[in-house]
Amino acid sequence: MRDGLLISSYLSLHTMGESLNITQESVLESTSDIINVLKEELEGAQIEFKDFNYEVVSHESYIEILLTLILIVEGEDIEKSYILRFFTNMESYNSEKSMYNELQQRLRSIENIHLFRVIHYDDQKSRVIYECRGGNTLEQVESLYSSFLLGNVSSMIHGDSASYIDFKPLHETFLLFIENIPFEEETRDLLKRVLKERFESLGTSYSGYIPLTELRREDVRINSSEPIENMDLYNISKLNGIEVFIPMVSPTFEVKDRLSDLGRFYADSAFKEYCETGNLDNTMGSLESFISGYSSSLYERSGVRLKNLYPNGLTIDIQLALNVWISEAMKLDVDNIEHEHLVKMAKFTEYVLDKKFTQELLLSET
Repeated sequence: MRDGLLISSYLSLHTMGESLNITQESVLESTSDIINVLKEELEGAQIEFKDFNYEVVSHESYIEILLTLILIVEGEDIEKSYILRFFTNMESYNSEKSMYNELQQRLRSIENIHLFRVIHYDDQKSRVIYECRGGNTLEQVESLYSSFLLGNVSSMIHGDSASYIDFKPLHETFLLFIENIPFEEETRDLLKRVLKERFESLGTSYSGYIPLTELRREDVRINSSEPIENMDLYNISKLNGIEVFIPMVSPTFEVKDRLSDLGRFYADSAFKEYCETGNLDNTMGSLESFISGYSSSLYERSGVRLKNLYPNGLTIDIQLALNVWISEAMKLDVDNIEHEHLVKMAKFTEYVLDKKFTQELLLSET
């Protein structure tokens, strides 16, 4: 009873929304489930609840609570972190369970990449509890090494199957942005022209993959036997002495371009560098390292070269531009448009769509 009183005294979930009916009792029940699992794993150890903190995040198909518990285990304080997901409907809940199991199968031959462990499913309440893992973040690893590792891990998570992808919807997304962002008419016409030429040049591509999770750079956790900067690229590519842990995040698309994640990872830093310097010299090094890690991993597993999936050029230019537009559009103040900023967005797009930039990226692929 002491645990329930403590949690009830701290917890307020008024922002959770009435539709899911998530109450203090729901979180208390989840905490009890967690403690019961720990007791089983620790063979009946004496465990008491001491304190906690949490963060609530709302998603399209679920409410997520990032819960940190401070427990007293055999007289010593320990801190454990968990992800509680309360789904809005059974279909989304079952879909995540299915994709989690399928992704585990995709990674079954890769010993050193692990999903955050599921410690409890509640089919009656459409609830999942994941156990978070500690470790270093990619931000704590020197950029070129972290980019190589991120490319390597991304390739493994994406899998080996090559799926046809239609880039027409992506082109239409750009056109929608062009019509709704207040570019000057001349700039709007220029962007339409260069984007039309670029998408027409893509032709047929089998660079698609079926996403089973959405990889987020900031969520990756790494444990290594020594600093990754001290390792050679061969051992990094093999994940020798490296353990990688990632959370399950339900994807939003049925088929994605393999380089779409790279666009999300590097768009903000690329645009910042371009605005400050007029070039992407530093970003280029990270992109090349990512491509090298991705391609070497893909070839090692399947014998397929990344450039063979993109016979008319890698789509990094398109993915960088798209993610910059998405990011910057969200920041626009319609009542106070800075036209100089819009000019930079347009010039950045023209810069990355330039054939020389695309060719340099293609040549860097091994």
